[in-house]
Amino acid sequence: MVQEVAGSRPVFHPKPSFEEGFFFIMLEKEFTCPYCWENQSRLFDPSILNQNFIEDCEVCCNPIEFNLITNGLDILDFSVNFIGQ
Repeated sequence: MVQEVAGSRPVFHPKPSFEEGFFFIMLEKEFTCPYCWENQSRLFDPSILNQNFIEDCEVCCNPIEFNLITNGLDILDFSVNFIGQ
């Protein structure tokens, strides 16, 4: 696949395939910020079975704790929590 950006040279990206092991799946999950109550979505890598991390809300910039359990293909359990400051 060749991608062109205005005013620059074409960039070559090899086409991913299942057989070569380059195929990468991300899952999108919607959630509500526990601080500002805005609906948002995030992309998650389901290949990591148990995930626990902190990211800032894209709207109000407060830290959100994400807890996620996957089976490698689907999200089995998901929660977001506020972090007392």
